[in-house]
Amino acid sequence: MDFRELGRSIGIEFTPEQWNSITKKISTMQDYQPQIGVFGKTGVGKSSLCNAIFGKDVREVGDIVSTTMEEGKVYLPLGEKGIILWDVPGIGQNIEADQRYFEIYSKLIPQLDAIFWVLKANDRALKEDFEWHKNVVLPLIKDRATFPVIFVVNQVDLITPHREWDVENSKPGLEQIANIERKIDAVADGFDVSGANVIAVSANEKYNLQKLVRELIRQLPREKQWPTSVYIPDSNKDAETKEIAKEGWVVTALRAAEEYIPIPLVNIWAKAARKFVQDFWGKNGPCYITTASLATLGKGDDCYELSMFRSFRDNWLSVQPHGTQIIDQYYRTAPKIVAVIDQLSNKSQIYNDIWTTYLSKCLNSIEKFDYETCKSRYVEMVNTLEQRYL
Repeated sequence: MDFRELGRSIGIEFTPEQWNSITKKISTMQDYQPQIGVFGKTGVGKSSLCNAIFGKDVREVGDIVSTTMEEGKVYLPLGEKGIILWDVPGIGQNIEADQRYFEIYSKLIPQLDAIFWVLKANDRALKEDFEWHKNVVLPLIKDRATFPVIFVVNQVDLITPHREWDVENSKPGLEQIANIERKIDAVADGFDVSGANVIAVSANEKYNLQKLVRELIRQLPREKQWPTSVYIPDSNKDAETKEIAKEGWVVTALRAAEEYIPIPLVNIWAKAARKFVQDFWGKNGPCYITTASLATLGKGDDCYELSMFRSFRDNWLSVQPHGTQIIDQYYRTAPKIVAVIDQLSNKSQIYNDIWTTYLSKCLNSIEKFDYETCKSRYVEMVNTLEQRYL
């Protein structure tokens, strides 16, 4: 069943124009290219932080050269799209430099979906950050109540007493925790924001990254939550973050059709459509090719075959060279392929053919521990289906 069939089941017939509008809105959400500004003075660990969050080398890790006056546009590819990170120059170097930075901020901020304002945990000279936030950045933000600006206190492993840091478990000691809390309070007071909007992390120690990611996804508009979350490795997303992103996808899909629903049927549609989208999504995300093919064979989400494929993905492919790029591209492409196939009258035959031609052979390779052959065949399958249906 698809959205069109779901409508018919409760007495709604979408016109071709309405159906095209619905599918276009959902595709626009799935194809969205997020832009995040990473603000802060030089040497606060902006590059290291982005590397840690997104699991990619966004640029050579190290201090950004202070004489660099242009905004740093860092593109993280993922399939045909990618996330854009803007490494915004530091402030407070000299009057001429600050004027050029102001011009950069003025052009850049209206384009952004969110801002990370990065501070160094043991830096006490934050007056310039406070003033630039108040006098330059805030006036350039249209809707201050909803636009995500998250203040990141980085390198908290250096907070005194730094010898108290628990290296084995990558977490602060008791006295460090108390000092970190005081630092958060000071930063919140200086920027005049809630302490909940200040997140203490250590990029190098991978400390508290899940909390930072959760806050980012939570604060984004619904339609941007899922397309932003797909750029972030699963290791940095806890169960709550995944649920928030999932709900963002569900709400966006429901909104895509709501203007075409007669008022007397709005509540019936919302209930039926939410169940449909939740079932389509499944436990882990939008329906993927393997899940759809096995569903045609009567296999559930917890079947042996899916468990084997997920183990292959998580335990082998994810740690191979370019493995995460293959997984990321699949996450972006597969739901679109499934959405197209599901509109076809012979979809059951197509999924059976996919199983016979590709997936059953991949499973056989996994069972023989021939992971390279499985990877090659899986990539071939996705590329072939993408050319055929997208």
